[in-house]
Amino acid sequence: MISHKNEPQQEKEKESVLYVKTTKPEVKKIITEAHYRGRISTYSDVLIASEVSGKIEQGSIRLKAGTKFHKGDILFTVYSKDTRAKLKASKSSFLQILAKVLPDIKVDYPDQFEKWNTFFSQIKLDASLPPLPKFNSNKERIFMASQNVLYTYYNLYQDEITLTKYTVKAPFGGNIVSVSKQVGDITNNGATVANIIQTDKLEVTVPVLLVDRRWITKGDIVTLKTQSGVETKGTVVRMADNVDNDTQSVNIYIRIDNREKNFLMQGEYVDANFGGKEIEGMKVPREVIVGTSQIYSVGKE
Repeated sequence: MISHKNEPQQEKEKESVLYVKTTKPEVKKIITEAHYRGRISTYSDVLIASEVSGKIEQGSIRLKAGTKFHKGDILFTVYSKDTRAKLKASKSSFLQILAKVLPDIKVDYPDQFEKWNTFFSQIKLDASLPPLPKFNSNKERIFMASQNVLYTYYNLYQDEITLTKYTVKAPFGGNIVSVSKQVGDITNNGATVANIIQTDKLEVTVPVLLVDRRWITKGDIVTLKTQSGVETKGTVVRMADNVDNDTQSVNIYIRIDNREKNFLMQGEYVDANFGGKEIEGMKVPREVIVGTSQIYSVGKE
């Protein structure tokens, strides 16, 4: 029975063939691009503090969170009628000093009388002090100093500087974020009254990996696109010199050149496209890269 059984047919060993997808290398000029996401931030975030003490009064805008303002708008004032009255009284005393000195100047320094007489007539109680006339000799300076003219003048000048601190104006166009003091409250010297941000100038902070950092330079034009589809341009104005310990990235700061006031807002995320650098090389798909910087090559045996 065994002799009549057919021998099993042995299959021939199949040859294993490995097929790989290849492409012919072609060196050409390539425009590099890097896509990242950043966040819009305000150009300035300032705490407004009062430099004088007194009752807070209404300015040209409402001192409330969310209020918008323009550069030069009066954010608030501090009650200053008593300070103004004191300044006028001091100017009156200064005029008395000059009135007593002018006859002596006319006798001892006749060629200098006209400039001091003009200076006397320019002093107004409701206007800023005019510039102090220049001295033509050291003798003239000593004489005016001995009559307390210089001491009184610079005291008045200091009082006028202090009076300007009773009116607080917006240093830029922006928005009130929060308010610590209300109209009618009493504020002290150095007390915080409000927190304001600048919204007429915005910038985008974009964390970029070190591998792409070398392709970015100050002055590069960046395309920015919001989640709602608004697209605008920006310019790289600053680059951090340190690496973030957690993300191992470098912050790039982009100034928004053509701000869409109705769409771009602080805190909003945008897509940033860094492009425009021209290099010479070969462009390959990212999936063919082995590790971080190697690829397989196929050559003839």
